[in-house]
Formats: sequence, C-alpha cells, structure tokens
Amino acid sequence: MSKLEVGIDVDGVLRDFASSLINVYKKHYTGHEVTPVSRWNKYRVEGYFPIGKDIYKFFQTSFPNEIYTHAQPYPGAKKFMDELKSKYDVYIITQQPTDHIAGLTDKWLRYHNLDTGKIIFTQDKSRYQFDLVLDDCTDNLEAITLKESALAVAMDRPWNQDWKNNRVHKFNDFLKLADSYSKLK
Repeated sequence: MSKLEVGIDVDGVLRDFASSLINVYKKHYTGHEVTPVSRWNKYRVEGYFPIGKDIYKFFQTSFPNEIYTHAQPYPGAKKFMDELKSKYDVYIITQQPTDHIAGLTDKWLRYHNLDTGKIIFTQDKSRYQFDLVLDDCTDNLEAITLKESALAVAMDRPWNQDWKNNRVHKFNDFLKLADSYSKLK
C-alpha cells in the first residue's frame, strides 16, 4: 500500500501573506486605510488597498523581501507539517509571481522548518497528481476538481467563501480528513 500523496499550498495556508502585506504596506503608506482581512471576499487584493492595482508592484518588485521573508507562519503550521510528513508523502505546491519570490519562499520554508524536500513552483497546480490538495485559492481548487487530479480542500479564509466543496477550518481538520481518506485508498 503506497502512502497518500498530499499537496500543500504556502500563501494563505502555511504563510500569513495577507497580514505581512498589510503590515509592510502600512509602514510605507501610514495614512492609508486598508480593508481588514476579515472583510476580504475575493482572492485578488487590489480592491483592499488605496493604491489599487499598484499593490502588485508593491509586493512583487518593491518590497518582496520584507513581505515574503518576514511573514509569519499561521499558528500550528509547523506541528501540522511535522505530523503530515510523518504519515504521508507531502509536497509543497505553490504559485509564486516571480522566480525571485520563489527563491524567497524556498528560504522561508526552510527557515521555519516547513520544507518537505519536495517543492513544486507552478502556475497550474492541476497539472500535478496528488490524492489530496490543501489550498486557499478558489481558482486552483476549481482547476484541480475539474481535472479530477485530487480531492481539493479549501483552507477556510475570508476570500474563498465562494468555494462550496470540501473545506477545513483548522490544520487538525485536514489531518483528520487525510487519515479518513487514507483508509479509503
């Protein structure tokens, strides 16, 4: 019997990118009001910042080092990954906007001991075959579901409430799901 193959996203699942982005933004735009993360209802972030679409330049080219490397893991991420890796074949599968940010992400994973030794940087997660995938982006979840390449599971976040399929609210919920799913395989 082979081990369950599990794909885990980084930003929005393991790394709190949104909070880091807001913190760095507020350092550079002290008078700007930013929509609180709890009210983010879509994945694209330009509507939450007064600079609009320039937010992409802000985090991709102006301040990526500060935003991506200083971001904190979500609470419990390390314990979650340790337990997941002890039972299953775990891959990090992530979309990063530039090669430079992919490198920062790789360093961040290693620094926080979240690295699995198996990392995939891709713009199309549905190209890869896993048994389970945990992601926060509805577009990724839909693409994975359409290709039936894995059981797509949303990590519950304010911006993915349009996802009506499998959802977990805590890391432990996903671990329980993986254990149940593994018994079916």
